[in-house]
Amino acid sequence: IHGQYFHLLGHWVVNSISLFSTLRLQGDFDNNTAWETWKELLNRHPMLRSRFLVPEDATRFKDYQIEILNNPNPPEIPVTDNRHLDSETQEQTIANEHLISDALGCHTVLREFMEIYRARTNNEQPNLPPATTVAEYQQIVQSMNAWQDAESEKAFVEYTNRQGTDSYLWNPANNKITSNCPEFHNRRYTLTKETTTALISQTREWRLPTNSLLLAAFTRTIAKLEQSDNKSILLQVPTGGRFYPEADATNVVGSFAQNLSIDIELPSRAEGWETLLNQVHQKVQQGIANNYDRTQTRQMAIAFRDNIVLENGKIPTRMLPMYRQVLKSNLYTPFTGQTQIEKQYGDLEVIDYRAGGINAPGTIDILQEIFDDRLQFQASYDSGFFPESVVNQLMEEYIA
Repeated sequence: IHGQYFHLLGHWVVNSISLFSTLRLQGDFDNNTAWETWKELLNRHPMLRSRFLVPEDATRFKDYQIEILNNPNPPEIPVTDNRHLDSETQEQTIANEHLISDALGCHTVLREFMEIYRARTNNEQPNLPPATTVAEYQQIVQSMNAWQDAESEKAFVEYTNRQGTDSYLWNPANNKITSNCPEFHNRRYTLTKETTTALISQTREWRLPTNSLLLAAFTRTIAKLEQSDNKSILLQVPTGGRFYPEADATNVVGSFAQNLSIDIELPSRAEGWETLLNQVHQKVQQGIANNYDRTQTRQMAIAFRDNIVLENGKIPTRMLPMYRQVLKSNLYTPFTGQTQIEKQYGDLEVIDYRAGGINAPGTIDILQEIFDDRLQFQASYDSGFFPESVVNQLMEEYIA
């Protein structure tokens, strides 16, 4: 998929562009059933049984290949008793490469694993959509990669010219990025069910998507905390990337996510909500309607695929600093909506859900999702650049 090339670059530039998702379960859990469930899940999604083949003499990313394994046997599932550890140590996580799956794909993986496990425990057939065949996956990828629109290309050039070449760095602590391999920490902030319900109800009244409301609130938060003379900010707003005129990747596990870089004028303290909401909503809608995310993904993919020079299949170390400068903004605000992960699967209760990721140095990535009817903000941040106190101040102001 074109969208994978950005994450392929990120894999080499920061050693990992990763996602993690975890469930905390209560009840009897059978490891043998889990292994059979895992095996069945792998055979439902080609990307989950795929690996990248990198020829030793590869000089471009286009030399890479993906091999899809046929009916693989997963390794034994390790079981680690961590009850004696403190809560922070318990939450050490295993990363899932963004090359394999985006956040929506992670939802699918967790939902289907739990449903398959439930069905196996009860000797039933799982209530799931049909598995994705290799041919179907190839057709989706080919259709997405074949998309091109001349009007969208022209509009995107005009849009990026207006934005200019400057990047935006939110840096209230006046720190410097000192590590190429940042240590990311993750903190979760959760709204009550009552507040979440009220917010969603308000979006219906205003006829705005929840994403626009969240972006406006986040913009107002940055306006309160911004210490520089910036009159506007740039936000990285991930989009699904799953719907094209000839392709629909709903329930398909893969790395489809794309990105909009939107510039927003910082509101004054006296500016009303209605003006800011409409401004933010129009920015996002303009980007989606004009296919900025699709066009950017296509252009970057072709440039990365054909032009980045590799040595022995890897980006030369001396070139890494240059590629670390390509980010337009260090603020990411993805909203993935309802996880659709149930609270109960047979005798197993899902008592907690966590997610997050690893991004580029100097970034904060706030994954916003709804689980158990509560809006969760999972803030993953470069702890060497952002002090924990700054992240807490940002998130508490945002929630307020």
